[in-house]
Amino acid sequence: MNRKLTSTIIVTFSSLLFSCNEKTATSSSALSMTGESISDEKKASTAEDLYRAGVALSFSENFPLADTLFSQALAIDPHHAPSLFYKANSQLIMKFEGIGKRVMPIAWEKQREALRKSEGKAGKEGDGTIFYFKLKQGDSVFETVSDYQAFAREMMVTLDDSIAKLDSIKGGFIIDYEEGQKREISTVDISMWINMYRSMRASYALQASFNLDDLTKLYAYRGPKKGIGFFNLLKQYPDFLTVKEDAPLHDAQKNLREVLSSVLETNHSSHVLCQTNQNKSHHGLFQVFCARDDESLSMMRFYLGALEGTMTTDASDTEEERNIEVDLSALFHFHGKDLKEMMPTSLREDGMFDLPDPTFGGIIPNGDLFE
Repeated sequence: MNRKLTSTIIVTFSSLLFSCNEKTATSSSALSMTGESISDEKKASTAEDLYRAGVALSFSENFPLADTLFSQALAIDPHHAPSLFYKANSQLIMKFEGIGKRVMPIAWEKQREALRKSEGKAGKEGDGTIFYFKLKQGDSVFETVSDYQAFAREMMVTLDDSIAKLDSIKGGFIIDYEEGQKREISTVDISMWINMYRSMRASYALQASFNLDDLTKLYAYRGPKKGIGFFNLLKQYPDFLTVKEDAPLHDAQKNLREVLSSVLETNHSSHVLCQTNQNKSHHGLFQVFCARDDESLSMMRFYLGALEGTMTTDASDTEEERNIEVDLSALFHFHGKDLKEMMPTSLREDGMFDLPDPTFGGIIPNGDLFE
């Protein structure tokens, strides 16, 4: 996805789930659950009441209670689309409770300084950030990067459930977007939301795949972070940048393929929506997706193909045409490998590095990237 689209997703996600409003409306009928058998009409009404109460609480940043109400709404009506949508998001937010506090011990110096400043302001500006710095009972800080990687694996499980909830929604529906405002959610929006979560899941899978505990030892290094000297420094840590035997690399590959395939398919659907709309724009969450960029689409098709096998790309840096083969699928078979073994060993007089493996583990099958 291009930078503009990515920014739009992030902004939309933030405005939907982190809106700052003072007023919290709690429906008494929504909170009085009797457990008695009720009619379909009453069931829909009660689920809607619970949903609206949950939305009001999320607007006032009471995420834990909002999450509970969305669960109660779905217990009554498992197919209530707005509750499915909000629950898919709220359960992810709940995983980030206290995350600012938890990650602080393994953050690098500037990050820790920024986190401490945010923690000092938390709760004082009405922005709800106290939620991200107050440890939940039973949680503890991340003492090592491995602790964070265990969290990353937990996030993968939660994302699976959120994706399943979104995928179970059939057709479009209306949600409370901001206090006093509603927004129509289309099947295109749901598809894009799922793709966002698949991308997040792929990211967490990659983060959990490598041995990185020695990373904190490198924070004190003040030299240039490139060149042979830096590569040799990394090689002093035998376990650093080795790929775990149980690395979820195939999960990451699967998610990335699903995202690219879906985006290419959804692009056609949303383009049809745009062309049939009077204002040439889709009035869901992702209006910007109406723009078609043939170069970006071509690049996505290339990466999709390379994730599945060998693709040929133009690597010309002069007037002479030169093509190389790329196989990104090789990356997802690195289990047990040491990435440091692919790092340059010396710098030649012509300014080129000597590479122990010019194929980079099979990613450049012919080893001709720097010819």
